[in-house]
Amino acid sequence: MSKLRQLKQKRAEPGGEKQLSQPKTEQPISKLKAIQLKHQPDLNQETLDANQHFQTPGDGKPFKQLLEQYQAALQTDVQRLSTKDTIEDKAAMKKELLPNYMPFVEDYMANGHDYPNSVAVMMMVWLFDIGDIEQGLHLGFYLVKTPKQTMPHGFSSTMETFICDYTYDWASAQIKEEKTASPYLDNLVKVLLDAKWELAMPVKSKMLNMMAKNAFLKGEFKACVSWCEATQKVNPEGHGTKTLMSKALKEIEKLEQAQADKE
Repeated sequence: MSKLRQLKQKRAEPGGEKQLSQPKTEQPISKLKAIQLKHQPDLNQETLDANQHFQTPGDGKPFKQLLEQYQAALQTDVQRLSTKDTIEDKAAMKKELLPNYMPFVEDYMANGHDYPNSVAVMMMVWLFDIGDIEQGLHLGFYLVKTPKQTMPHGFSSTMETFICDYTYDWASAQIKEEKTASPYLDNLVKVLLDAKWELAMPVKSKMLNMMAKNAFLKGEFKACVSWCEATQKVNPEGHGTKTLMSKALKEIEKLEQAQADKE
């Protein structure tokens, strides 16, 4: 029995949750209903309509019911994703599905909610998966500040580590193509330092190291040296910045010599 059918049956039982008498209005669930009817044709119109007795997001218990509706739809979509064989195909489907869920997630943030929201967490993962680093970080920063959140089943890292790992991989790819990872890398490192995220030493070290590499790429050699020194302080034995720092110091020396020659 599907979760929606179980919810309906529970409300229909004596002593079950009292249904609210509310006029039907166009709410975010209308889009969700269309999704469910498309991918779960065994759910008839009456079944879905019976679960629309909530109002707009932010009204306490009704909002929880809205979350349950989206969780049910997400479970179906996750099952559909499992049928895709390649990472590229999965990413393409996630990109197609994201607009169905993001209005709900955006309402969640706009209303300042902090209750556990598995839908929002999964959308953060999907945003990183499709390479939308800007929106992924925006949502991730919000979720990290609500400590009740948990990563989806199968993820062994904390949310902070997950965000760092994905951003590091993205920034590394950018720099290999000689493209700057700013401002997103910079924003993340500022947040993790200011908020004092609890990160394993190798994770924090590699993020500072990536800042040094990004600074060097941008020609900000003094900043590069500073980030190298910060990395060495965090990870004295395995900082991996010796060569990069040497190159940056040589570039600084060249610039200073060029300036002296002009004077």
